[in-house]
Amino acid sequence: MNEESKNLYPENFPTPPDALREEKLENILKNELPFWQLVKSPLPINPSKDRIELYRKLVFDKFDHVIDFMNEVRSICNILPHHPRWENTWRTLKIYLSTWDAKHIITYKDILLARNIEIIYTNQFQNKYGYDQNNMLSKNQKETIHFIDRLKTLITQDKMNEVF
Repeated sequence: MNEESKNLYPENFPTPPDALREEKLENILKNELPFWQLVKSPLPINPSKDRIELYRKLVFDKFDHVIDFMNEVRSICNILPHHPRWENTWRTLKIYLSTWDAKHIITYKDILLARNIEIIYTNQFQNKYGYDQNNMLSKNQKETIHFIDRLKTLITQDKMNEVF
C-alpha cells in the first residue's frame, strides 16, 4: 500500500467476511434488490485491479433531500459497521457498496446495507417528503428493521458484546 492510500481503509480488521455465492447474489438482486446492479471499477490504490460493487442511483426532488437521505443512511452505517462509497451531484446520489476487507467484493455486509438503504428510501424517506409510495414492507424488510432496532437497543445499553 502506498503512502497516499494508507489511510483510505481501516487497518487490522478481524477476519473478513466471505464472498456470496454467485447464484445467491443473483437471487437476492432479482428478488430483493431489483434496483441494484453489479458494476466493476478500478481500485483507487491500484488501478490495474478491479473492484466489484453493488450500485444504485437515486434522483431526488431537491439537493437538501439528498443530504437528508445520506444522514438517515449514516446512522445505519455506523451501527453495522459498513459504509458506502457514494457520489452526489446536485439531486443525484450514486451509491456503491463493496467490502474492502474482503478485497472489494460483495459480501453479506453489502447486502445488509443495501436492504437498509432500500427500507429508508422506500418507506421512511418517501413518507417524509410525500413521494408516491407503492411498495409495502416485505417480510425480509420487516425482519431487517427488527434486527437494526435490536442492535440500536443493545448499543444504547452498552452491550456491544451481544451485538457481534
